[in-house]
Order: sequence, then C-alpha cells, then structure tokens
Amino acid sequence: MQASRPAAGQTAAAARFSPERLARVGEVLQQYADESRIAGAVALVLVDGQPVYVRAVGWSDKEADRPMSVDTVFRIASQTK
Repeated sequence: MQASRPAAGQTAAAARFSPERLARVGEVLQQYADESRIAGAVALVLVDGQPVYVRAVGWSDKEADRPMSVDTVFRIASQTK
C-alpha cells in the first residue's frame, strides 16, 4: 500500500484528513448558526501544531451585525471543575 502524498500547497499533516469530512464540520456549524442554535463559532483543527482546517460561521455580535471571524477574541468567564 502506497502512502498518500499531499496535494499541491497541502502539508503532510493536512493530507491525513479528508477535505470532504472536514468540510462537514463547517456545514454542521453553519446549520446550527442558521437555525439560531448558536450565535457563531470558530473551528480550528491542528495536527502537529499546524492548522489543517479553520472556519468561522455566524456572528460575533448578532445585534451589531458583526460576523464571526477566525481571529475573534472570546471572553471566558468562570471555569470550574
């Protein structure tokens, strides 16, 4: 069995994932945002510290009509055990 090679511009880490399967993550998040189940989300998949998938969906501030972006800063309040 021959190992698959990365496509042009694709890292070896990214070659381990099916682009179609990674796209489904974004589709589900977009569906959740469209159904107002979530306001917005950012998905990031890293392999060996390298990003292989990044996608932002929905709103970072829906009332201000500000879309979510991959560099949106999230405030995290209390986190306990």
